[in-house]
Amino acid sequence: MKSKNNLLPRGFTTKAEKIAEAFRIDLKIHPCGHLCAFKLASHLGVSVCEATDYGIDTRLVERLIGWSGLYLVNDFGEKIVIHNTSHPLGRQHSTIMHELAHLVCEHPLPTEVILPELPFLRRYDPQHEQEAEYLGSTLQMTRKGLVWAMRRKMSITQIADYYKASEDMVDYRLHISGVSKQFSRK
Repeated sequence: MKSKNNLLPRGFTTKAEKIAEAFRIDLKIHPCGHLCAFKLASHLGVSVCEATDYGIDTRLVERLIGWSGLYLVNDFGEKIVIHNTSHPLGRQHSTIMHELAHLVCEHPLPTEVILPELPFLRRYDPQHEQEAEYLGSTLQMTRKGLVWAMRRKMSITQIADYYKASEDMVDYRLHISGVSKQFSRK
């Protein structure tokens, strides 16, 4: 989950926190509250679909490349996130948030197909992927929310349950946001 090279533009992490907090305000969610990926998608006018709705055999694709999801705009201009429902719910929420982050960041949709037999697999810009990873995870759990959880002495499992996230995602956010370091000094 951690990227080797930091490709995030200066100030991006602060901007991501502000975006995540703004969506919580828009949706009347407590600043430390759980922001449901499906609710955010609806707010952004994005349809969330299962891969099987598009005839994608998720088990085959998962074995081939570890596929989780993608964001696209169809020929009618409809914004769609297609995700792999064979993953645990926490992973699905993370995937949807990641794909929505591409929209929020206004990343152009990639056009270069990797495998002709799987035309939805495209070559992605590494900086855009890192931005979507960071913003998506921040949409799921803000730094403020993680501090709130740690002050309540919530376990990684409890935080994951509260935010509908995987324990790996909670661990990633605790470390990348500096919250784990902050609480290790106390």
